[in-house]
Amino acid sequence: MNDIFNKAKANCKSLLNTYDAKANDNRPGTFKILVISWCCILLLFAGEIAFANSMEFSLPPGEIIFALKLLLAAQVLSFSILATKIQDAYSVFMAIQYLALFLFGSIFTAVTFYSSATLNFPLNDELLIKIDSLMGFDWFSYVKFVALYPRLQLAFDIGYSSMSYSIVVAICALVMSRNTVHLQRFAIVFFVTLLATMFFACVFPAVGFYVHFNINPAEWGIQPTAPRVHEEHLLALRNGTMHSLPKIIRGIVTFPSFHAAVGIMLVWAFHPVKYLRAFMTVLNVLLIVAAPFDGGHYLIDVIGGLLITFAAILFANYIIPINSNKKID
Repeated sequence: MNDIFNKAKANCKSLLNTYDAKANDNRPGTFKILVISWCCILLLFAGEIAFANSMEFSLPPGEIIFALKLLLAAQVLSFSILATKIQDAYSVFMAIQYLALFLFGSIFTAVTFYSSATLNFPLNDELLIKIDSLMGFDWFSYVKFVALYPRLQLAFDIGYSSMSYSIVVAICALVMSRNTVHLQRFAIVFFVTLLATMFFACVFPAVGFYVHFNINPAEWGIQPTAPRVHEEHLLALRNGTMHSLPKIIRGIVTFPSFHAAVGIMLVWAFHPVKYLRAFMTVLNVLLIVAAPFDGGHYLIDVIGGLLITFAAILFANYIIPINSNKKID
């Protein structure tokens, strides 16, 4: 048995070294970090399923199996491309791998976002409003100001709606520009931020300004992107009428703002990509500033999201130091 184990271990090590050699980025471990990332995601998913079961929160087996099949298909496709001799096969492989990593990591963590909401911790909207007031921020004045400028509303809507697309562009741009190491850092920052957001959203839940004050945006003559999109699911989870993961998953987090967190994260992620840096900085600053208007967030939600991301960036830079940056030749 030991001989079989040692042989399998040697074969795995040889395989990892082979794919690391394909990276040609003068930094051993590129492929190993990817393998470790997937292991962490799958272990996290297993833990989330166990947590959901402990909360008597059911998961639709059909959707879970379908997601796992898609994951397997992505792996087969990426490794099939890597095995070919086409130009930039490794870049295509990395793009597919990290797109799948971000997509399935986000889907898997949604399990905990939903199941933890059933814990029904007290809402903290009044506290968040008081903190905003202490900082001199008046949400009503802010929204009334934005409502005066339709073009500003449009710019906010574009920025706030761009988050998912910008993540995809960031992954592809970092791969194409051969910034593999920065892409690895980006993945670390994203998932550390996601986990921290999950914790705070569970312990300090809130419903947001539009829901808390029962504001109908149409009566104000405004059309924010997602003012109350989370209301139905969040309240159903809290009052015990939703016991399973829905087919359509919505963002149910108010504090901290994950949109704001990803906004500043993307500004940092695009920094090495010179041809996109300026445009993506403007777009993601709009995303951050738009969070109170389009998402009904409090100012402290935005600040909380920014602080979490800053801490995650420091952590990622510690794990993969800046001086380890290399580009694929």
